[in-house]
Amino acid sequence: VVEDGNINGHPVMPGWGPGPFEALEDYFAVHPEDYQRDEEREAKFGFSFATRGFLIRR
Repeated sequence: VVEDGNINGHPVMPGWGPGPFEALEDYFAVHPEDYQRDEEREAKFGFSFATRGFLIRR
């Protein structure tokens, strides 16, 4: 689980600067086959501070 993906405008604190959300985007751009998003878990919780941060190792 990658926490605090909600900062830097996702949806709060837009002036924070790059954070975990952007780090995940950068990581997936380089290593797209390492993990996949656990969208089922994301939907289960509805709201989370781990925006797109529930991952399953492939």
